[in-house]
Amino acid sequence: MVYLYNPDRKGLSEVKILDLEPWRVYPKISESDINFLEQSMEYNICLDKSTKIASIGSCFARELKNWLIRNDYTFIQKADGPGTEAGSARYDRVYNTFTMRQEFERAFEEFSPQEKYWELMEGNKYRLLDPYRRMIAWENHEEMDKELREHRENVYEVFSSCDVLIITVGQSEIWYNRNDGYVYPMVPPTEVYNPDIHSFKQSTYEENVENLEKIYTLYKECNPEGKIIITVSPVPLRATFHRQNSIVANESSKSMLRTAVETFVKNHPGCVNYFPAYEIVTRLEEQPYELDNRHIKKNVIDRVMKHFEKCFIYKNVAFEKEEDLKINYFINKSKSELKNGNTENAKKVLQRIENLAQNNFEYYLVKAEIFTKNKEYSEAESVLKKASSLWNDSQLKSKLEHIRMNNWNDNVTTQKNQDENIVFIGGAGRSGTTLLRVMLNAHHSFCSGPEFKLLNSIISIYHQFVQMNNMRTAYSLTIEDVNKNFASFISGLFENFKKMSGAPRIVEKTPHNVLIMKELAAIFPNAKFLHVIRDGRDVASSLLNMNWVSANGEPLWYVQNLENASKYWSDVVRKGIEDGQNPILKDRLMLVKYEDLILSTEETMKNIIEFLGEAWESKVLDYHTVERGFEPKESSTDQVANKINTNALHRWNRSFSEADKDIFKKEAGDLLIKLGYEIDYSW
Repeated sequence: MVYLYNPDRKGLSEVKILDLEPWRVYPKISESDINFLEQSMEYNICLDKSTKIASIGSCFARELKNWLIRNDYTFIQKADGPGTEAGSARYDRVYNTFTMRQEFERAFEEFSPQEKYWELMEGNKYRLLDPYRRMIAWENHEEMDKELREHRENVYEVFSSCDVLIITVGQSEIWYNRNDGYVYPMVPPTEVYNPDIHSFKQSTYEENVENLEKIYTLYKECNPEGKIIITVSPVPLRATFHRQNSIVANESSKSMLRTAVETFVKNHPGCVNYFPAYEIVTRLEEQPYELDNRHIKKNVIDRVMKHFEKCFIYKNVAFEKEEDLKINYFINKSKSELKNGNTENAKKVLQRIENLAQNNFEYYLVKAEIFTKNKEYSEAESVLKKASSLWNDSQLKSKLEHIRMNNWNDNVTTQKNQDENIVFIGGAGRSGTTLLRVMLNAHHSFCSGPEFKLLNSIISIYHQFVQMNNMRTAYSLTIEDVNKNFASFISGLFENFKKMSGAPRIVEKTPHNVLIMKELAAIFPNAKFLHVIRDGRDVASSLLNMNWVSANGEPLWYVQNLENASKYWSDVVRKGIEDGQNPILKDRLMLVKYEDLILSTEETMKNIIEFLGEAWESKVLDYHTVERGFEPKESSTDQVANKINTNALHRWNRSFSEADKDIFKKEAGDLLIKLGYEIDYSW
């Protein structure tokens, strides 16, 4: 008789025989989170804020770089301007191991392709394009030679001076030159494409391992002590060059690259560590991607990088011999997490030194602060009482008294409007409000969708509530109650969008927000306001090209003729300036001139970011490269998809007749002078 024999239907035999740790058994859904990964962290690379870090790689490398800079790590940056957003030098996004290897070879002067450059016509002028870097171009040969020389020196300095190089491998499909085998970072432009020279293929496991090994050899030649942290980008392919379903092609590509990387890591156990960013995003996050299903949400990036810290910083600091150094490190890290509003992370960090820090004064203060932030007031009081028994300190007594007086009952809390710190952008239509909102949207702290449009209608209802005293009295509603409920209602409309984007702050841009700033300021006491002002002549000239209609299909009054357009600009801007004098907007409103945004972009944006209370991120200057997900098409959608240019400045000079000038002067000439666009009426 033949029968099935399975003495261990639960599959525990191999666990017992091989003495498998729990993390070596594939987790259930309920166990599939980053905590599962943390059970098996074995890394021999140790980082701290002074470690010199460089990076090269794909789109995901850009996210890693931005996070490291934002969190005050020592990131090596040897070039700025075009092509530097993703790495430490001007090699832009480097998607495959071939072009990475070529950058190393370029640094060591081993790079000698047959095609030195491509010549393309842009407008009515020729440009020279670098075939081996994405979107790097020069105006002439002299400029090309100079930049290539500087780039080679910068790349060599990056690779030779860093303590740790982070490599992000992204793609396996490549375009290459049939004659010499050199690989391009993208499809050759149609103007230069030659099927006899240019071709594409799926690279192999062996080729990618060979490239990584060559990179390692060159890296070690110039930097014997340098380490490498390598990961596979979790950003999927945008498209495949093969006649194959893109999802299947992506899995095939990533699987092969992951295997090649695994071989590379095992070949160099003391110098190369793998970081599982790919696994975290694709296996442990439920909805990691933006609406384009490719780019990773900001909050997911933050979680990935928190794990990065635990792998290469928290874990390694625990092996420091000096206990004081360890204690101070974790206390400072906990305080940093608190400052960023991450109380749970702050708590976990502090728990790592619980047994060591019982005699550390600062430890008790931070621990009490964590409990206070979580509204666990009795626990905070217990911590401070214990500290008071060890130290007779006035700071402890003050904190203890504060908790007793203000938070004695855990159930007594102070309700706070739910706006947190919304940013409202407004201004006359066609003033550049869309440009400003997409620039802010590129900052990790902000998310901004298309015009919401309904706030003016909501504020009309708000006015009715405020004015109906008898009704409010009957329902025991104070003005404060009305404000609180409207704040809750409006904030709730943005909540799903905020969660989806992963950014902590909403930026709402509708031009006519500028007409309701006082009301919004009352409803949202923590909100900030940006009033964008543009030369009224340019606004009027632009408005006359708009086909804007009302709800009943009639053209809006201010796009019908120049007189109306001029009056509209004058009315809206004057209203914004007048309301800005109201005490409720003191220190909460910033006037932004469109012309400053165009001509002094970086300085103006730095002032805006500082006004909004956030840290500077150069990414806002590269707003046109940031995916914004699905957006309904608006009047300025096409313009803000491109880099800032001066094409729209002084457009009125090209369209205004002498009669037009007279019309504008009559309606708004005085305001033009008041704003500094002219000194008198003689223009």
